[in-house]
Amino acid sequence: IEDYSYWKPLLNYEKFTVNSINITGDHITQSEFNDLFNGLVGVDNTIEIRNTGLTTISLNKVTFIGLHLRIRNHTELITISFNSLSTVGDYFAIWDNDKLTTISFNVLKSVGKHFHIYTNPKLTTISFNSLETIDDYLEIYINDDLTTISFNSLETIGGRFMIRNNDKLTNVSFNVLKTIGDFFTIHDNNELTTISFNILESVGLHFKINNNDKLITISFNSLISVNLFFSVYNHLLLENVSFNSLNKILKALNIHDNVKLDQSIEKLKEYFPQINVCVEGTLNVKNNNHLDPNPTDLDSWFTAGC
Repeated sequence: IEDYSYWKPLLNYEKFTVNSINITGDHITQSEFNDLFNGLVGVDNTIEIRNTGLTTISLNKVTFIGLHLRIRNHTELITISFNSLSTVGDYFAIWDNDKLTTISFNVLKSVGKHFHIYTNPKLTTISFNSLETIDDYLEIYINDDLTTISFNSLETIGGRFMIRNNDKLTNVSFNVLKTIGDFFTIHDNNELTTISFNILESVGLHFKINNNDKLITISFNSLISVNLFFSVYNHLLLENVSFNSLNKILKALNIHDNVKLDQSIEKLKEYFPQINVCVEGTLNVKNNNHLDPNPTDLDSWFTAGC
């Protein structure tokens, strides 16, 4: 939108759909935006809004976006609201919004490919508790004031899962997540004390948790298999680890440099109690809180089911 007058005929419609919306710069005021898109109910292709002076993007009648939703690079934007939106066909991304504090997507159920929220320094809560599927990857990172992440209807992520570098993050909730198709990683979240995904059953590639300074507890008691590398490392306070169902890691087990974590063979058997634990690659357990375990003992436990 560069000429508001070109779009004014939309004001004559109570409800309408469009192919795409692309708004860049200060070509539209807040009141013009509110009036112009009051009747918008669907977008066949893409919504992209960037570098505007808007403080609120509220499109609460929109029910579908066929391809992409991208909202980025705003200095004044505070609120984003799409409370009738149920599907985004491809790419969902919100990033680089300096003052953004509130995002509301109360009925969003599916994202066709990628889900990104990053570098929004004032955002405190990310809650998508109606979202059920993300067909490719989920990434949430470098949101400086973020304390809470909640996705309590999400069952499947087809690609990778990454939460990283959120300095104030304390609460992460994915209560029904069962499957991650690619890799799982949570790292460099300095205030996070607990990571618990007790419904998650499988990770398609790598599993990695590292460099979370205040992390004390890790619990994944339904996780059965990791198809490549399993890594937990570089934690100052980690003491409690529970993987009660895990019985197969295809490439390597890496547990190292966790200052308080007891790495005795007795404790490792408590962390991974399945008799048939199988690691088909290398075993790297060292520099935790105990003498490094005897390699023979490690081999006898972690290759028993291979």
